[in-house]
Amino acid sequence: MVKASISVYTSLGCNLSRQRDRLEIAIEELGAMQCHAMKVEERIDEVLVAEGIVEKKEDNISYNSISTFVFHNMVAVIHHYYEIGFRMDLYVPYEFTYIFWFLSEVEAKWMLTTMERSHEIQIKTWKA
Repeated sequence: MVKASISVYTSLGCNLSRQRDRLEIAIEELGAMQCHAMKVEERIDEVLVAEGIVEKKEDNISYNSISTFVFHNMVAVIHHYYEIGFRMDLYVPYEFTYIFWFLSEVEAKWMLTTMERSHEIQIKTWKA
């Protein structure tokens, strides 16, 4: 995650075209990290259940916290990627409806879901 974060932050000083190219790579890396995060969480849950620390994986305070974090950052990078495309005038008018639909319906719901999940994890941690 550190490597992906550094590549995103260092790309912000570049021109828009180079930023967009680097963000494509970061999105791919974050997508791969999402798969790895899910595998890590599955293994953590298996160990916690096997050791008797929790009865079922949903009882884990930080259930799906790693994948939530990675997905939230990936959605933010995707949003910035589209924003740069608008600044560079890369889209034609008939694409606007699809892009606005994606940003308003799909991406906004993803972002809201990750933020709600983060809030749930914080509340569970405070209660514990």
